[in-house]
Amino acid sequence: MSAAQGGGTNQKSTQREKMRVRIERLRRSRQRSHILGIPEIVGLAASALLLLAVVFAYLYFLMPARTRLDSALVERDRLQRLIMSSTEGVKHSNDTQATLSDITRSLEDFETNHLAQRTAGRVELLDRLNQLIKSNGLRNTSGPTYTPLEAIDPNAPKSSQNRTGAAKLQSVYPGIGVTVTVEGQYANLRRFLRDIEASNQFIVINGVELESITDTNAPVAPVNTMTGEEGGATSAAPGATQAARSSVSLRVNMAAYFKREAGQAVGDADTATP
Repeated sequence: MSAAQGGGTNQKSTQREKMRVRIERLRRSRQRSHILGIPEIVGLAASALLLLAVVFAYLYFLMPARTRLDSALVERDRLQRLIMSSTEGVKHSNDTQATLSDITRSLEDFETNHLAQRTAGRVELLDRLNQLIKSNGLRNTSGPTYTPLEAIDPNAPKSSQNRTGAAKLQSVYPGIGVTVTVEGQYANLRRFLRDIEASNQFIVINGVELESITDTNAPVAPVNTMTGEEGGATSAAPGATQAARSSVSLRVNMAAYFKREAGQAVGDADTATP
């Protein structure tokens, strides 16, 4: 019986020993879980170093690079706008040069085909005016008076031209200003102006002045006493051979232009104009 009791006691002590060993192992494993070893510390330090390196690279390289990129983009946009404006300026300059060339050619063609020589043109103008006055049944009561129109000097400064007081009498082409006063019937005066405008010379009518006058020397056509119309078959009333008849006085201010001297180019005169 004592042997049986000794065997039970040994069995219980063995179980207790196993239990104690298990508890001791569990306690040691829990202690080890709260303690970092050397490998863990080295790995943690390397990770922290890598993190610091990333943050440093971001702050030292990436952000300044982005700032420089933004500045470069702004500068690129500015240069593109500058190039566009310069291109437009060049195109406008080319268009201006082409326009000036067209104007110059037009002036040369006009001068060659439509303007007379200066000396011959003055004589022809005087003869033409006298012929038109006679052919239209007009009377020359004043003039013609002539005012020379000198071509603009391309080498003279504009201010000196204005100080001469004769700037308004200057033009691109040389010419002559003519003022003449004639009298006659209104219909004849209209034909006179029409003939001047249809002249072969380049004549510009700057202004006209009309004034009604009374002509007591002009004969009156007989009036038909039955119809009241002029030129009738019946004679006028006795003693009505002459009567007062209304006439018109016309004062014409015109200018005729001629070719320039051979030494003066079209482009030079063009540059002198405002």
